[in-house]
Amino acid sequence: MADRFFAEQELDGLSRTPRQQVVDCLEAGGAVGPLVASIARSYRDQIGGSRSWVGWVFAHIGDRHGHEGLEAAIATTSRFFGALAAVGEKIRDVEGLTDDSDAVVGEMTDRARADDLLGALAVFDAFENACRVLQDAYRDWLSSLLSEVYRRWGPDELEDLHRYCAERTLLPWMTVDIRNTPRKRLIRWVRMLQGHFSVVRAGEDDEKFVLVQDPCGTCSRQLLAGRCDPPFNLAVVEEEHLLTWGRGSTPVYRTHVPVWHIAMARERLGVPWPVNRCPAGLGTGPCPTFLYKDPLDARANEQVP
Repeated sequence: MADRFFAEQELDGLSRTPRQQVVDCLEAGGAVGPLVASIARSYRDQIGGSRSWVGWVFAHIGDRHGHEGLEAAIATTSRFFGALAAVGEKIRDVEGLTDDSDAVVGEMTDRARADDLLGALAVFDAFENACRVLQDAYRDWLSSLLSEVYRRWGPDELEDLHRYCAERTLLPWMTVDIRNTPRKRLIRWVRMLQGHFSVVRAGEDDEKFVLVQDPCGTCSRQLLAGRCDPPFNLAVVEEEHLLTWGRGSTPVYRTHVPVWHIAMARERLGVPWPVNRCPAGLGTGPCPTFLYKDPLDARANEQVP
């Protein structure tokens, strides 16, 4: 039998949401500060990554389509923030808090010491919700820009944009990730997905880890929030194209997955990194990710949807 890296109890612990972990820590009388600081770093990393991705989208549009293209991107941005206001969603400035979580940690620690566990949890809930709203806003702003690129210049241009952004955002991490131990890789992937506010269940078999998001914190929550409907009107890519796993009808945010994690990973590694089995069409059901313990395991190719 292949090596197993986690006991079932450890997998159960990893699968608990950040909020559940905070509740456990408060009820056990543990030091909540280090845990909340770690969670805040995870949220900071995802928010910063999304912000960077938006920036590279603007850079690509400017490089390829000049001033006229940037004007279109600015108009799209204006429409997006108008839609956000129309549905009454307000973005709190939490970027400073995610960089320096001392204020949140300090208040939670003071309340916990005073045995005000509900108060401490309320502080965390407010912070987590503000982070979620900001992360979702970046996700939807990005998706609005991707929609504009697709509608104005077509699926091939959207694929080129994804390739350009992947080279400058997530893909450089691939070479770091595949050198890590299987144990470290699983922990980091769980934290990354939880940073997108996914509900994640981690499992392990002989050759791989299985991470099931239900719901996925990006595409599925976006669809459940109705972002393909007015006033946001995010695009659905209908072509049978690499962007859609050749099956059409794929929400525009999801189209980066077959480009980044399948096509580009295969070009560099020969296998997907990792295998994301996203729901077909506009599905919002369970989304399994297969993280092979040997990141070059050829069996990963057999699992691509």
